[in-house]
Amino acid sequence: MSRFKEISALRKAGQLQEALAEAQAWLAAEPDNIWAKRAISWVYYDYLKGHVEKGDFDEVCNQLENIESLQLPEDEEMVFEKIAFSLGKFFFHMAKDEGASNAYPLFKKIKALPFPKPSEAYSYLLKAMHKAFKEAPQYQEVIEWLGIENLRPADFREGEYKGKRTMSLGEQVLIAYAKKLLPSKADIAFGHGVDTESIQKLIAFLKVKTEKYPELTFLPYFEAKLMLAAHQEGDALKAILPFVRRKQGEFWAWQVLAETLEEDPEAQIACYAKALQCKADDGFLVNIRVKLAERLIEKEQFAEAKYEIGRAVEARHGKGWRIPKKLDDWQRAAWYRDAQEVGNNKPLYAQYADLADELLFQDIPPQLGIVTFVNRQKRMSGFMVSKSVSGIFKWRQLQGKAKIGQTIALRLIERQGKEGVWYQVVGVKVVDAKPPKTLVRKFSGELYKRPGWEFGLVDGVFVPPQLIRKHQLSTGDQVAGSAMISYDRKKSEWGLAAFELGTAAAPKRSSNSEPGEALGGYF
Repeated sequence: MSRFKEISALRKAGQLQEALAEAQAWLAAEPDNIWAKRAISWVYYDYLKGHVEKGDFDEVCNQLENIESLQLPEDEEMVFEKIAFSLGKFFFHMAKDEGASNAYPLFKKIKALPFPKPSEAYSYLLKAMHKAFKEAPQYQEVIEWLGIENLRPADFREGEYKGKRTMSLGEQVLIAYAKKLLPSKADIAFGHGVDTESIQKLIAFLKVKTEKYPELTFLPYFEAKLMLAAHQEGDALKAILPFVRRKQGEFWAWQVLAETLEEDPEAQIACYAKALQCKADDGFLVNIRVKLAERLIEKEQFAEAKYEIGRAVEARHGKGWRIPKKLDDWQRAAWYRDAQEVGNNKPLYAQYADLADELLFQDIPPQLGIVTFVNRQKRMSGFMVSKSVSGIFKWRQLQGKAKIGQTIALRLIERQGKEGVWYQVVGVKVVDAKPPKTLVRKFSGELYKRPGWEFGLVDGVFVPPQLIRKHQLSTGDQVAGSAMISYDRKKSEWGLAAFELGTAAAPKRSSNSEPGEALGGYF
């Protein structure tokens, strides 16, 4: 039997003192023999493991010093994996003991050890140290030593505890690390510097992970918060929008979106209004009410501001919290005393609902289309972007007045319904641009109208009865105008239908109706 196996046999039989004595004698005789170093490293590990079980911090440190003194090469992975598992167990014990003060000294003892990474053992050690240090001031130092780049794909899978799904280790660590990097109000107030270099590195890392693991829904939130801290407002907006769409029922998601829109007071009001429509304890909404009140005061909407201030004060009283000087000053102001009392701000919230929706989808590229019909009774209009993309929108969504044939820019979301695909309009406005050539073209020619027909034809272009009656047209009249593509359901084919006639139409008598109203709900 080889000397290494003899020592291993003693160790496994529980005869650690004998194994240690034999290993020390071998190492003293052959200090550069890697097998002698391996043999004694396993003895030190067994001692370490026993002291971890007993919770003997001093002896654990002694064994770590012994192991470090061997200067084992990094490729001795097996023993260092075992050491990582044992140390992880020790850190978990410390995490449960809120009064433990040895976690940081132990961290300093292990910094020089070449743990294999990434590895299952290293992830276990990382998880334990995350729990032990997540509330400690040294958390950033610890995580940066461990290295977030050593998180494995397996570390980004959700876990389970007592039948409930739990957040993945990777997401927990990245969120906690981001929180440590984000400057606090006290940091800002006292002018403490922001760790821009670490923030930038984490932002870059989060971009990669959010693309690779889109199911980790909270990472974009912290990515955006970090970008705001680094004054990258434009990038923060791009990062936060997909997150807010997924979490639009949570008030704090709208609050972060508002933070990215500091230069747009109206947009911020829309975000705060949407946040206040989310279900949440009134205590959580206090700061949002204050921020909304600030914007409303700027607009001199004092009645609405008074309502939000009153609700904020009421909530703080209910929680036993002090009333900040700002709220107290507002309530003493003349405008507050003179402002009308309102029962609620629901009309205000409703007023900004469409703007909030448009903000939520502002990263969706707009598409050019045209208005295809106007329904005054239902206050809605149709639109068309292409032969395969069309639908309706409500007038309150439109920034401008809807007229048939008008060029509009739309932001659309494709939805799947019972009858197939349909398109939800999440943003629409009139634009000063020519309509797409695929949808609208000019035409001119002689009108053909058979006896009994209420409609007419000009070189294959359908002229609807509304335009015939409006311009008192007859067969042989010279007609010029604009036509849009239109689907003939009876013939199951596409054609062109006039929606506007120009001066060449030579109308026989004037009309007070607008050209854009001519087709009504025809298409």
